[in-house]
Amino acid sequence: MTISRIQAKTLLRKQKVVDSWFLSRYYLNLYQGCLHNCSYCDGRSENYHVRGEFGKDVGVKVNALEIFQTELDRLHHSRTFRKAHFMLGGGVSDSYQPVEADACLARGILELLTKRPLPVFVLTKSTLVLRDLDLLKRIKSREPVTVAVSISTVDDEVAKQVEPAVASPSKRLALLKDFKAAGLHVGVCLMPVLPGISDSEDHIEQALTAIKAAGAEFVLFGGLTLKSGQQQDHYLELLEKLFPDHLDGYRQIYQGDPWGGSIPQYSRRLQQRFATLAREARIPVRMPRRIFQPFLNDRDLVVILLEHMQYMSSLIDEKSDFGRGAREIAHLTEPLQLSLLDEQAAPGCSAETNQSVREILSTGTCERYEELCAIFS
Repeated sequence: MTISRIQAKTLLRKQKVVDSWFLSRYYLNLYQGCLHNCSYCDGRSENYHVRGEFGKDVGVKVNALEIFQTELDRLHHSRTFRKAHFMLGGGVSDSYQPVEADACLARGILELLTKRPLPVFVLTKSTLVLRDLDLLKRIKSREPVTVAVSISTVDDEVAKQVEPAVASPSKRLALLKDFKAAGLHVGVCLMPVLPGISDSEDHIEQALTAIKAAGAEFVLFGGLTLKSGQQQDHYLELLEKLFPDHLDGYRQIYQGDPWGGSIPQYSRRLQQRFATLAREARIPVRMPRRIFQPFLNDRDLVVILLEHMQYMSSLIDEKSDFGRGAREIAHLTEPLQLSLLDEQAAPGCSAETNQSVREILSTGTCERYEELCAIFS
């Protein structure tokens, strides 16, 4: 293992549109690379240009706190500033990977956010995040805070084989009770589920049962992306050692999609399986509105609710153009105002979508959104 010091030039990243999964607009990577070394990690792909050997070498951005302080001040004074979750974690680098225990960059970021708070979303596979509960509670006194853990399986023995350097799934889920008791929002990212390993009906059902028992307020679900190159080679090499019977199945499912996606037939079956089990478990499949509505402006709220409606409609095999409406509104150049109640809010979209936009603008929600949420909660 090699730990190197990096002098970063910039840190904070901003998305033009709020992400509908995590309700985030702002994020950063405090480290280059990740010592969690999960066998399936997308960060191993050449697309991310991570220096050194992924999983064994990590770069620490030693000037991260100084840069973030400057960028945070600039952000709060920007005329284009729009509130959304600041995301700590995810991507190709877990902010709470082992090197954080000594470097304390994630803790330093949270300390700065207690002075200029943003709504915060923390995503991690590490129990180290519990160390910073005191800071998260301080931020939560002024802005919403959500902590989510990522798991690919609830089987601790299977997890030891595919992600041996992280805390067991049972320990990760146990964290949620501590954060929930402190008044924070909690959720689970059940992703990526692994073909032949954690994607069966029984396995997903067990996972949802454990997630609900842990007190999660929502679950975000996704399958494995497997990009050609280093990521795929590394993962298939592990499969050949541990699960050789699955190799042929993977070669059928992953056929060179540039983004590493599985073939549509498999993706549809997997989503349908999850949809059925999530309905039975009565657990929200997107972050509930009560978590993010307090900090989103009208336009972002409309976009997010429409995107959530599109996703939930797809899970129950209903066609809609809610997603198209979200894209249309996200790229409007003029402010979204209540005056749109008397005109077409989403040009080219169905009457149902336009009516939903009007309802959201006037009430903060809409009938169809509430109906779809009720299916899964």
